[in-house]
Formats: sequence, structure tokens, C-alpha cells
Amino acid sequence: MDIGGTGLQAMAREDGTGYTVGEGMSLDADGMGEVTEGDGTFRVMKGEDGMLMGTRYDMDIVGAVMKMDTTAPPRDAPTLSSDDRKTAGVNEKNTMLKALGEDFSMGDLLGGGAATVTGDNMVATARDEMVKIRNRVIGLVDLRNDDGINNTDFETQIGLQWAAADRQIETLFGGDRQLERTVSASRVVDAFNRVLDALSSEEAFAAATLADGPDQLDGFITRTAANVGATFNRNKSTATARLGAIGSTRFGAAVYNETDKAQSGFGDAERAQAFAWSTMQQVRRASDVQASGTATYAGQTLAADEKGNLYSGTIDVTVSFTRMNVNGLVTELARADTQAPWT
Repeated sequence: MDIGGTGLQAMAREDGTGYTVGEGMSLDADGMGEVTEGDGTFRVMKGEDGMLMGTRYDMDIVGAVMKMDTTAPPRDAPTLSSDDRKTAGVNEKNTMLKALGEDFSMGDLLGGGAATVTGDNMVATARDEMVKIRNRVIGLVDLRNDDGINNTDFETQIGLQWAAADRQIETLFGGDRQLERTVSASRVVDAFNRVLDALSSEEAFAAATLADGPDQLDGFITRTAANVGATFNRNKSTATARLGAIGSTRFGAAVYNETDKAQSGFGDAERAQAFAWSTMQQVRRASDVQASGTATYAGQTLAADEKGNLYSGTIDVTVSFTRMNVNGLVTELARADTQAPWT
């Protein structure tokens, strides 16, 4: 069986324990492992179609055509994670495509064609910060009960803790939010615990945010039941990459979205990027170009738009080094999820 993009062949062992490649190299039963050919080291995965594919990870992505919008800094140019020779087997199972500031699993990309990375859950983050605020309040109450702070200073400090709690609620709902407050030393800890309870589960969150909820808290926005789950489970960010592989060519696109409040969801993509590289060795590349004077590519392409949608289509590109020109045509570009055409 050919290992796509490497120029090597793998022979399945009769005992079913994996594959033998060349002299002294092997892959496990799942087709995963590391092989070398010429000047290249390749990480090999088996795709959903059962075919073996290799991608170089001992070098930066070279020969790449990258397009980044103005919000994507140069440091976000795609790279592949390097191999650590001291950790045999680790990199092969955990190779990452680094793009848009995120690490996408090459196992997912080569195996299924897509990988997604999500940021922290926003309600969980607010709850963790609220625990810290509540603990500071407990300390202030203990200090007040021991006459370590006068009542005026105590109320001022408690007011600052309520302001900090309001800022956490604003990360969920936006705008200027103010929780119902108390500065009573006997009731303030329970008041903060009530807010914490509201952030502890989706059921409690619904009760605190719905207009007719049994435990509605003043300062929380009133929401419909249909939106409670989405808000409670919202992540700060999400990034998705798609990768295609044809012969020696690897190509893909990635998008990154971020929101500053849980209730609003995601708008247009914060960053979008397209990229490509070849697994072909440098010597072979130079030889092919010198012999023909042209380089061609025909097959699938992937793209991303400013709204964060990923597209798939076909492309035909011819580069003439003798005439110094490039001709290309992209057709049938449609969204990967809905098949809606590029507009």
C-alpha cells in the first residue's frame, strides 16, 4: 500500500500487528507511526478511506501560499510541531498544526479532515472568579466580627466585592449589570452563595435568569428558555481547521471566533487563514520543475470567509516558470456544512 505523499510503501504484516515500511521502519495496526524518506521525516495516519497518508513534521511549512486578514499577526503563520527525538512515539500521536494561535490535532485533521479547539466555558470562568470574590467576603466578615475593621470601611470593601461580582455577570450578559446587594455582615455571605448557586448548573442558571424562575436574581438578564442552555454552555472562543490531502500536497483553511459575552454568541470571524504545503522533498521538486518548466495542481481546495464559514471546492493551477505566469481557476466552492455556494 502506498503511503500518500511520501514515496514509500507499507506492507501489512500477516499477524495483523501493523505494517512494515522499507528497511527497519514500521507502523502500528492503526497505521500510525514515523517513517523517513530522503531528507524528510513523516508522521503517518490512516484516513477514513483506509488509505495511509504522511505529512512532514520535522520542518516548517514551506512553499506555502498563505492569506491572512489584517487581524492575524505574522506570528500566526502555520507551522507543524517539531519532533522530539527523546520522546519516541509521543510526537507521532500528538503532532499539531499550529495556526491562528491554536494547536489543531493532525490526528483529527488527517483522520477526519477537520479539528476544533474551544476556549474556556464562560459561565465556569465567571463562577471560578465568583468563588474568589466570595472567599474575600468571608475574610472581611471574619475581620468585622473580630472588630478588626470598622463598619464604614467594611461596607466600602464589601461594595468593591459586589462591583467585582457585577463585572463577572457582565461577561455573561453584557451591559451594566448590578446584582441585588446587601452589606450586612450577617447576610452578605449567603447573598454571594446564592449567586454562586445560580452559576452551578444549567437548571439553577435557568431558574435565576428566566422571568418566572423560582430563584430569579435581580441583576441577571431575563431570557427565554430556548436561550438558557446556549448561554450556559458558551465557550469564550472556538477555532476550526479543515485539511485536505492529495498526493504530495497538503492544504487547508482555519477560522477563529471569540465573544466578549456569553449571551450574544459569535459574530464574524476574528481571524481566518488559508494555507498549503508540500511533502515532496526539495531535490525532487527542483528536478521536476527543471524538467518541465511548469508546476500544476488540480483537485480539491479549502477556503474560509470573513464570517468564519469554511468552504470546499475544486481548483486548477498551472505555474509556468519559463513564461513567468500563473493561471488558476476555482469552481464549485460551497460551504462544508450546508453546501451553500460562495457569495
